[in-house]
Amino acid sequence: CGTGSISKVLKEYRYQVISDDLIDRDYGNSGLDFLKVKQKKSESLITNPPFKLSVAFWKKCIELDIRKYAFLLRLQWLEGQQRSKLFKEHPFKRLYVFSKRIELTKKDKNIGRPMLAFGWFVFEKGNKDCKVDWI
Repeated sequence: CGTGSISKVLKEYRYQVISDDLIDRDYGNSGLDFLKVKQKKSESLITNPPFKLSVAFWKKCIELDIRKYAFLLRLQWLEGQQRSKLFKEHPFKRLYVFSKRIELTKKDKNIGRPMLAFGWFVFEKGNKDCKVDWI
């Protein structure tokens, strides 16, 4: 959950939120390694996983049989042979591409717009179609 940037917005819209992270960043529950979890805590997951662990997070969501999950990732995530195989077996339902580069924060401080393009990859159990939209 990092410093709670995503969790706080969801709570503003009155969603029930469980905020977990491996590292203590003074928000939510710390010490939880999602990749070692044996049972899901929820039917849905929203996260900004570390890019290098994103495929492992994806496989863990499949293993835990999470019904719906969304990853905030660079659009570059569409590339790659390993991910290509997984996309064919477990396609995202919707990719929401940011039409404007998003502002990133670190420790709740704005660090500006990156040179990289981002999007929300939304997966839903049983989905067979992929659709791209812009926000």
